[in-house]
Amino acid sequence: MNLNLILLILLYIIFVPIVTSDDKVCKTAVGELTKKQLKGVTECTSQMKFKNAKERQAKMTCVMKCVLAREGVLTPEGFPDPIGSLKFVTLHLPDHVQVWARTVLMGCFGVTAGVIPEEETCKSYDPLVKCALTSLNLFCSPPK
Repeated sequence: MNLNLILLILLYIIFVPIVTSDDKVCKTAVGELTKKQLKGVTECTSQMKFKNAKERQAKMTCVMKCVLAREGVLTPEGFPDPIGSLKFVTLHLPDHVQVWARTVLMGCFGVTAGVIPEEETCKSYDPLVKCALTSLNLFCSPPK
């Protein structure tokens, strides 16, 4: 057997973490959630009927605001909704990561003080959107 192949296999065995059943369940849930969010992006983009690609790019945060609103993370008025966020976590994530996921997502509410619901380009939502997207990647990594 080729020495490089053997080294590669050994490195893989040593450095690739063992995925537990709980990890798989969580990552599957987050994968499904990501698919749902992408579908929401498509639907919100269609609903907003942008005139051109430049306008769509300028208002991409508005698209993400629309997705957050559809998921109940924002109130109908456009303000962050802690209760809706907790329901979101309960609905979409496995039990064993819910406390951690709630903690991570609630951390996003610290960046929402300047949210202006009627803002045309939704730029005031940038910190919230960035935090929410980052949180999605952290849900399956609770501290041990």
